[in-house]
Amino acid sequence: RCREPRARGIETIGIDGASGMLSIAERAAQERGLRNVSFRQHRLPVSDTTGWRPADLIVSSSAIEYLDSIPEALRFLHGLLKDSGVAIFSVSNRDAFSRRFVRTVHRFTGRPRYLKFLRHFMRPDELRAAAETAGLTYLEHAYFGRADRINRVLRGISTPRFSSNMIIMAARREA
Repeated sequence: RCREPRARGIETIGIDGASGMLSIAERAAQERGLRNVSFRQHRLPVSDTTGWRPADLIVSSSAIEYLDSIPEALRFLHGLLKDSGVAIFSVSNRDAFSRRFVRTVHRFTGRPRYLKFLRHFMRPDELRAAAETAGLTYLEHAYFGRADRINRVLRGISTPRFSSNMIIMAARREA
C-alpha cells in the first residue's frame, strides 16, 4: 500500500511559466487529493530562489530544451539540488529520424508551431558533457518517446537512438 508522499515528508513543487498549465496541474492535484503539492509560476531559470529549500530530486520533463542555454539550465538545476541530489531531465533527440523529418517540414511550413520555440536537439554525449560542465555527475540515460506513427514503424526496424524522439538523463550533484 502506497502512503501519501507528505506522510513520508516529501514536498513537491511544480513550476511552469504558463498560468494555464498551472491551473490544469492544480486541478489535477486537487482531484487526486494531493495536499503535498504546490505550484509556482516562474520563467526558467528562476533568477531568485532565495528561501527555496535544496531538493533531493528534480524532474524536468521537456523543459530545458526550450531555454536559451542548456549549460545555464543545468547549472540552475545544480543550484537547486542538495549534495547527492539527483536531477532527471529530458531533451529532444537530435538523431531521431522523426525529429529530423519534422524539422524539415517546419522549415517549409512553419508547422508544428511549437517547433519554433524548441532551441535544442541533442545527443547523449553532448548532454552528458553539458551536465558534467554544470557540476553534475552523469548516472545514466535512456531513449523514449516512440508514440507517433513514424516512430512506431521505426521501432521495428531501427534502434531507439533513431526511433525515439527524446533522451532522458539522470545526473547527481556530488557532495
